[in-house]
Amino acid sequence: MSDLHPLLQLPPQRLTLLKALAEEGSISAAARSAGVSYKTAWDWIDNLNNLASEPLLTRSTGGKGGGGSQLTDYGRALIDGLEQLQLAQQQLAAVSENFLSQPQHLSDTLRRMTLKTSARNQLAGTVTAITPGAVNTLIGISLGGDDSLRVQITNDSVALLELSPGAPVIALIKANAPMLVDCTGAKVQTSAVNRLAATVENIQPGAVNAEVNLRLSSGRSLTAIIELSTLETLALTPGKHIEAWISPAHILLATGF
Repeated sequence: MSDLHPLLQLPPQRLTLLKALAEEGSISAAARSAGVSYKTAWDWIDNLNNLASEPLLTRSTGGKGGGGSQLTDYGRALIDGLEQLQLAQQQLAAVSENFLSQPQHLSDTLRRMTLKTSARNQLAGTVTAITPGAVNTLIGISLGGDDSLRVQITNDSVALLELSPGAPVIALIKANAPMLVDCTGAKVQTSAVNRLAATVENIQPGAVNAEVNLRLSSGRSLTAIIELSTLETLALTPGKHIEAWISPAHILLATGF
């Protein structure tokens, strides 16, 4: 049962935020209830949603403080699982027995949420293909729905991570890695391997750069940091369809959760 201990490390405030979201139906109201800023709440929820085996919530598009959010049945089941674990630390064996009787993917989701990394984008996926080369290997990853990635890692890393088709992985992508491209109304010729169709969900302008939150078809989110000049050139607004291009060499893989 020792492998369940990391599950108890999920900060209580994030559980409080999820519970508030279930009650309030909006991120802005849940943020106020949990005592955090709207941006912090958005980031936490996106991170948890990206690491879940299934979408935790459904959202309607809106600007800051706009739109609505509802937890899925899986999201509510996750809250129930977390509450059981965090309220029964003194009776871990009994709680573990009850928890493991639930679907295995729920257990896997909770393990992923204890992963700590500086990468802004953490996308849970499954290995679909492994294509070895002389030095590097191209790994195919399914993110669910129509979303997929190809990741380039060294042959040594494939062996170290013990990758095989069907293995669960987490794709780690820094926020400055995605290149946003407006492909509407034109046929774009490109050598880009990873082209993720997305919808702009939220934009947070800064002094120099802007943080753009995108929603993928799988329900996952992707955050991109772009220059303000690019924001203006692409005329990005919530609801606009865009593509995120990501080099296979700019994606890291994590396993062992």
